[in-house]
Amino acid sequence: MVTRFPSGQAGIEEFGQLVLRHRLACKLTQEELSEQSGLSTRAISDIERGRARRPQRRSLEALADALRLRDLARAEFLAAGRNRQARDTAPPADGTGEAVGSLCALPPDTDTLTGRDPQLVRIEELARAAADGKAAVPIVVVISGPAGIGKSALANHVAYRLADQFPDGQLFIDLRAMDTSVLTAAEALARLLYSLGVAPGDMPAQESERASLYRSLLRGRRVLIVLDNVADEAQVRPLLPAEPRCLILLTSRYTLPGLGTPHRVGLELLSPDDARTLLRDSLGADRVDAEPQAADRLITLCGRLPLALRIVANRLLTRAHWSLAQFAERLSDERQRLELLQAGDLAVESALHLSYRQLGPEAVVFRRLALAAGGDFDRRLAATLADISEIAAEDQLEDLVDAHLLEPAGRHGRYRFHDLVRLFAARRLDEDDTVRSRVAAHRRMVRSLLHTAVLAGSFYERDPDRARRLRTRPADVRTVPIADRQQAQNWLETELPHWLPALREAARLGLHDEVIEVGGAMHWYSDVHAGLSVWIEVFGLAAAAARASGRRHDEAVQLNFLGWAHGVVDGGWSECVRTHEQALTLAREIGDRREESWALSALSYQCAPRDPERSERRAREAVEISAGLEDSHNHFLIEANLAAVLCMTGKFAEAAELHGRLAAMLAEAERVEGAGGTASSLRGVVARWLAQDLEGMGRHAEAVMAVRTAVELFAVTGNRLAQALSRTLEADLLRTLGDQAGAGACLQEAVELFSAMKRFERVADVLLRAAELSVAGDDRAAAQTYVDRAREVLVRLDPEPAGRLSARISTLVQQPPFEMEHRSSMP
Repeated sequence: MVTRFPSGQAGIEEFGQLVLRHRLACKLTQEELSEQSGLSTRAISDIERGRARRPQRRSLEALADALRLRDLARAEFLAAGRNRQARDTAPPADGTGEAVGSLCALPPDTDTLTGRDPQLVRIEELARAAADGKAAVPIVVVISGPAGIGKSALANHVAYRLADQFPDGQLFIDLRAMDTSVLTAAEALARLLYSLGVAPGDMPAQESERASLYRSLLRGRRVLIVLDNVADEAQVRPLLPAEPRCLILLTSRYTLPGLGTPHRVGLELLSPDDARTLLRDSLGADRVDAEPQAADRLITLCGRLPLALRIVANRLLTRAHWSLAQFAERLSDERQRLELLQAGDLAVESALHLSYRQLGPEAVVFRRLALAAGGDFDRRLAATLADISEIAAEDQLEDLVDAHLLEPAGRHGRYRFHDLVRLFAARRLDEDDTVRSRVAAHRRMVRSLLHTAVLAGSFYERDPDRARRLRTRPADVRTVPIADRQQAQNWLETELPHWLPALREAARLGLHDEVIEVGGAMHWYSDVHAGLSVWIEVFGLAAAAARASGRRHDEAVQLNFLGWAHGVVDGGWSECVRTHEQALTLAREIGDRREESWALSALSYQCAPRDPERSERRAREAVEISAGLEDSHNHFLIEANLAAVLCMTGKFAEAAELHGRLAAMLAEAERVEGAGGTASSLRGVVARWLAQDLEGMGRHAEAVMAVRTAVELFAVTGNRLAQALSRTLEADLLRTLGDQAGAGACLQEAVELFSAMKRFERVADVLLRAAELSVAGDDRAAAQTYVDRAREVLVRLDPEPAGRLSARISTLVQQPPFEMEHRSSMP
C-alpha cells in the first residue's frame, strides 16, 4: 500500500511559493538569500519559479537556516520540500499520481463482508460529498458497535472501495483502544507524519505542533483516513484534519459523544438471513445447505455475532469430518460455549475481555447482572445486586451501554445482555467476585424480588387487614415502590421472568416462609390473570414449602390454590380433583372449616358433568359450612360456585336467579371498590355464567347481552383467557340466532386472544369452530382455510389433544361442501 500525493507542476509551484513567501517575510533579495544559504542565485530563482526539480536535503536545510525558520515552521518547510522531492523521484503507481511508501497502509480487505449494505451506501454518499468538494468541513464517520460486530472490517472494506475517490492517499492507523498500551495522540501523529514524508529528525516534539504540521500537509488534498479502535475523544481529536475534502472513518466500541455531531453508523447483529449468508460464504454453501436446521441452530447459539460465526466456520473448515449438528450440540452447553468459540487468535471471550478490562466501578454491576435470570432488567435490580443507589446504578448501566456490553431492551429504562456477553459476565463473576459476595448479592436479589411480588399481590387482596399485613416489609430488604393496582400489575407482568426464578431459588434454598407468602399473595392476582401458565408452579412450590415446614393450614390453602390452577391453566381434571381431595382430607384432619368448604366447592364444580347429584350435595354442603364462618367474601364465592353447578346440572332457572342476586351484590361492591378490581373480575365471571343460564332457558338474545357484559368486564381487568372464552360463547349464541357474520367476528377475536397466550389447543378448537360455521354457510374456501390453519397448530400439541382435534377435522371434511368437492373431483 502506498500513500498518494498530487504530482506535476502544481506541487512544484506550491513549494516555490512557500520559499518566496518566507524570503519576502525576511526582507531578503534572491542574492542575499543566495549569500546566506550557499545556493546560487540561479538555483533559488529556479526553485521559486518551480523549475528546480530535485532539492537535496542539505539544500533544504541551508534554505531553512538562511530563512531563520524554527520549530513548526521549519518542520513544515522541510516536509514540503521532501514531499516534493519524493514526488519527483518515486515511480508512478498507476498513472493517477506518484507515491511514497506508507507506514500507515491499509490491512488486507475482507472477502466476506455480509449484511452491511445500508451502512456502505450511507458512507459512500458521504464520501462523494467530501471527494466532490461539496462538504464545508471534513466528514467524520464514527462506526461503533460491540466487540466482534465487524467495525474494523467495514471501515477497511470501505477504504478499498473508495480509494479512487481519494487519489491523494488512504491512511490507516490502529489506535489500540483495547490494548494495555493505548497509542497516544502524539504517537499516532508521529506515525501519520512519517507516512506523509516527515523524517524522524524533523518531527516536532510537541503534540500540538505535530497536529498543526499534520493539518498543514493534508491541506488541499483528498485523503481517506481510517482511525481504528479509538479509545476516546481526547485520543482522536488531534488526528482530525481540517481539509473538507478528507473523509475520516473512526471505529470504536464507544459512541464518542464528545466529538460533537459526526456522522454515526451503528452496527447491529446480523439478521438471520445475513447470518446464514455469512456462514455459507465462509464455510461453503453445499455444507450449510445440507444441514439447514443445524445451521440455524449454530446461528442462534452464536447470537448472530459475525466474529462468532467466522470462528465456527473456521473450526468446521479444519474439521471436515464434523457435521454442523455435532458442533451445534457441543455449543449448546453453555459451560463450554466460550471455549469453543475460539480459533487461533480469534476468540469471542478475548474480544469481550478487552472491553471488560476498560471498565471502572461498573464492572461490578456488569458481572453481578449475570445472576439475573430474566431477559431484561432495570436499574433497581442492578442497584440491589451491586448494593448501590439506583442513580449510581443507572449511570453505570448507561456506561455499559456506551461500551456495548449491554444494550437497551426496547422499553425505557430496561437493559439486556447479548447471550454470549451474559456467559462472559457469568464467568467474570465466578473469577472476580468472592463466594461470599456472590452469595450475598444473590440473596439480596431473591429477597427483594419476592417481597416486591408480595407487595404487588397485596393490591389484589380483598381483606384490608391482610393487605396491610402483606405490605409490611423487613427493614433489610429493598422493594420497588408500588402505589396502586396498575403499578402492581405492571411490575408483576414485567418482572415475571425474574420473580418466578427467584421463587424457585427460594424454594431450593429452603426459604419456606417467603415462598408460602408469595403463594398467598398471588391468590387474587392469579384469579384476575388466570391465563398465565405459571400458577401450577407457583402454588405447587408454596404447597411443598408449607409441607416441608409443617405448616398444615398453609398446605391446605395452597393445595386448594393448586387444584384451581390445574383446572384452569391446563385443564388437568384428574390432577385438579386429586389435589382438592388432598386439601379436603387435610382440612378435615386439622379442623379447618374454611379450607374444607373451599375444597368441597371446588370438587363439586369439577365433578358436576360426571356426577351431578353428588356435586350438588357437595356444593350445598360447602355453602352451609361457609355460612357459619365470619367470612362473607368466602361465602359469596362458594354461593357463586353453587350457582355454576346448578347451571351445569341443568337447573337453569334456579341458577339464573342466584346469579342475578350475586351480580347485584357485585355491582354494589364494584361501585365502592372502583372498576378494574376483584369485584369487576367476579362480576364478569357471574355475567358469563348468567349467559349460560339464559342460553339453557332458550333466551338467547338476553344471553348475548349478558356475555357481552362479561367481555367488557374482562377487558377492563385484563383477563384475556376469560375474555377469549366469553367470545367463544358469544359466537355460539350468535350462530343460534342466525348472525353468522357476528359469530365469525367473535371467533376471530378469540383466535387472536388464545394465540397471544400460546393456548394452542384452544386456538385449534376455535379455528375448527370457525370451519364448522363456514361449512354451515356453504363457504368451502373459508372452511378449508380454517382447517389448514388448525392443522398447522396441531404440530404444537401433545399427542392426545392433537389426535382428538384431528378426528374432528376428519369428520368435518366428510361433510358438504367438502364432501361435495371430493365427489366432483372423482372420475
